[in-house]
Amino acid sequence: MRTIFKSINSRKDKIYSHTSEYEFFAENYRLISKILSNYKLRSYDEKTFKIIQVNILIKAMINKSIIEDYVNKVSSFNKKELWDLLINKERPYFESEGSKIYVPIYSKGLNYIYYDTPHKLLGYPYDELKDDPSSSCIDLFDMYNLNLYNSSFTNLIKIKDDKTSSAFYHPEFETIYIINKQGRLDISIRLFDKYLKTREYQNFNDRLLEVITNFYNNDRSLFIKSLYVNKFISFKMYKKLLKKMTIKNIFKNKVGE
Repeated sequence: MRTIFKSINSRKDKIYSHTSEYEFFAENYRLISKILSNYKLRSYDEKTFKIIQVNILIKAMINKSIIEDYVNKVSSFNKKELWDLLINKERPYFESEGSKIYVPIYSKGLNYIYYDTPHKLLGYPYDELKDDPSSSCIDLFDMYNLNLYNSSFTNLIKIKDDKTSSAFYHPEFETIYIINKQGRLDISIRLFDKYLKTREYQNFNDRLLEVITNFYNNDRSLFIKSLYVNKFISFKMYKKLLKKMTIKNIFKNKVGE
């Protein structure tokens, strides 16, 4: 299906540049300068998905700084006081095997130190993480995978799980992301193409679930039809996708002759 989605995703308007997600990215990108070399985001991934990934890194670095600054400023450490600080600042986190993960660029073990025994950050070797955060970075997308995307580190809404992936929707980017269990993007599907005159939001989640269900059933024709019937693409785009699918099938049959 990947080639068919290129037609939907070729929309020319730069919707992402007018979103709060992009504004957060643009304003805070500098915060990950010390760890950026640890993360080689795939060049062929959809641009908005890379923005989502970078914003996860940014939020992780902000959490890291809040915890380190607290530990370095107080004369008498109070664990509950730190927890209240994180809650009051509405800092993102998620749970993994019973542990709270506030700094997902690090392992579960290091997250235990940052959250439960942060006074250890004042002594060697953990005190070096403040100025050299990259030394202990992990592949957070692989380690925490779908738990990470289904957390307050993102603005994604989970629609449906499958055996090897989950489908998420981003309201601002108006895009469906199929993310696999290795924490990588399989396919992105932008909704509301440029030919669609109006957007319909009534019963949105139910309509979206129907589309995703057809996607996971691997019924290409029904999937495309459900995009149109549920008013996520225009009639013009619908016909264009059907034509592309027909041409692809004809070509496949000729090759097999």
